[in-house]
Amino acid sequence: MRTGLRIGIPSDFYLKCGRRAHENLLDDSEVEASVTLTLEERPSQNVIAEKQGMCDSIVILILEGNYDSVAEASGANDNALGTDVLLTIARMLANIDLPFTLRIIPLGSEELGLLGSRFYMDSLTAQELANTQAMLNLVPAPG
Repeated sequence: MRTGLRIGIPSDFYLKCGRRAHENLLDDSEVEASVTLTLEERPSQNVIAEKQGMCDSIVILILEGNYDSVAEASGANDNALGTDVLLTIARMLANIDLPFTLRIIPLGSEELGLLGSRFYMDSLTAQELANTQAMLNLVPAPG
């Protein structure tokens, strides 16, 4: 069975056995691994960037994604990709005047039960809630 596992082979192995022997080494071998999982309470935080709208606009648009992941998913997809899109949008809009206030929020602890977004929503005033016209969550579709 061939795996993506890379094994360091001493250079004298090539001299004694040749390249073919090295290629067959993994074909005829099995690899066992053990994983130790430790659960700990750790602090988490949301990162909030705000770009004030023109003319003291009261309208708020929120773009958010989470920056945590789960063991069952590739962290590059869930959700480093969403965080990367947030950072790219922030960079692209940095010098553009917007008619609304834009909040870009990478959220922490979303994979533990939407804790980051719950904390953020609970922190808003009634006026901020009323002024928020849209909230777009940048999370990749499963699959």
